[in-house]
Amino acid sequence: KEPLIKLAMSRQENRHSRPGMDLVRDEVTYGLCDEIQQLTAEKRALEDRLKQTKHAWNILQQQLHRIEDEIAVKSNSVMLENRALETRRRLNTEITPSTETDRNRQLLNMDTSGLRHVLQSIY
Repeated sequence: KEPLIKLAMSRQENRHSRPGMDLVRDEVTYGLCDEIQQLTAEKRALEDRLKQTKHAWNILQQQLHRIEDEIAVKSNSVMLENRALETRRRLNTEITPSTETDRNRQLLNMDTSGLRHVLQSIY
């Protein structure tokens, strides 16, 4: 819009610099004044629209960064939860004996090497 405004202003200045009878306030002069005002108003409206659009863009960027941060935190939480579940699963398989004999050994705090030593000393 800036070149159009400059063109209309230079045309208006050329009309105002005419000597004598050519310096007349006619419809063309009023039309040029209206054109300059209209172009200036359109330029202002476009600048306001651009400002609003940039503001909306900044808000969207902030929301995007906040969402990305939340996703990173949640991904980390899921990873930690999976590690904890895996650790619990391993601990449960070690604690839960598969047979009645293994359960008794665990309850009496006896491992197989100690039992073998006791049995060898008896026999």
